Amino acid sequence: MTEATAGAENAEETSVKTMAANVRRLLRTKKIKTIDLARRIGTSRQYIYMIRGGLGNVTLETLDKLAEGLEVKPWQLLLRVKTKIDRQEPPLPPNLKRQYGLEDNEDDESGTDSPLPTAVSQN
Repeated sequence: MTEATAGAENAEETSVKTMAANVRRLLRTKKIKTIDLARRIGTSRQYIYMIRGGLGNVTLETLDKLAEGLEVKPWQLLLRVKTKIDRQEPPLPPNLKRQYGLEDNEDDESGTDSPLPTAVSQN
C-alpha cells in the first residue's frame, strides 16, 4: 500500500465518521427519530443505523437525501464540528482514579479537576 492510498483510506474513514457524528448530532438536536428519518428519505431504519454508526459509505444521492431529511445542506453533513465533548475529556470516576493511582493531590496548584493541561499565564 502506498502512502497516497493509505492517506485516501484515512480521509475516507474520517469523512464517514464525521458524517456519522453529524447525523447523530442532528437527529438528537432536531429531535428526529431514526425511523422518521428513514421514512422521510425512503430507506430502512437499519440503513440509518448503519450510517449513524459510521459503517460503510453512502452515495452522493443518499447524502443529498439525508441532508434533505435532516433539513441541512449536504456539505454540513461532512463538516467537522467541534463539540464540547471533542474539546474535553470526561473526568474519571473516583474508583478508577484510585485504581490507577490518579487521585487528586490536595497541593495541586492548578485548582481544576480537568485532565486537560491548563493555560500558562505570561505575566
